[in-house]
Amino acid sequence: MADIHIERSHHFSMAKARKIAFQWAEQVENDFDMACTYEEGEDEDLVTFARSGVKGTLRVCARRFELDAQLGFL
Repeated sequence: MADIHIERSHHFSMAKARKIAFQWAEQVENDFDMACTYEEGEDEDLVTFARSGVKGTLRVCARRFELDAQLGFL
């Protein structure tokens, strides 16, 4: 299995970051047939995504996006 970790800082408000993350979740659901859940938290949000061969999370924080994914064997 391969692990991927990506962090990107941003200068958006938390509301704008949430909107971007929600749009990303909708796009991967449609384009890649992912199953996504979106959980809003007090300090950060968590998008969980999965499909055959990949699973992971996208953390939405006040100043960064943090993506962790595990790729399975094809």
